[in-house]
Amino acid sequence: MAKVNVELNHAKIAQFLKGTDVTSAVRSAGNTVKGRCGDGFEADVSTKGDRSRAYVRAVSAKAKLKQAKDHAIEKAVGEGL
Repeated sequence: MAKVNVELNHAKIAQFLKGTDVTSAVRSAGNTVKGRCGDGFEADVSTKGDRSRAYVRAVSAKAKLKQAKDHAIEKAVGEGL
């Protein structure tokens, strides 16, 4: 069996992971989770580092209490994207 040597172009991978298509998909996933959580939550997208990331957080007092007691964000993510 022949030995295969694969070399990854990390700069191109990072460029892809921060690209508009991936960022749009990440934003959509973040908004889906935010929608499942209800009022008082917000979703943001960051492209710092080597990839796009979505952040969902509770911003109102009611939402913060809901997150603390019921783990609303974790449950919303657990429902699948």
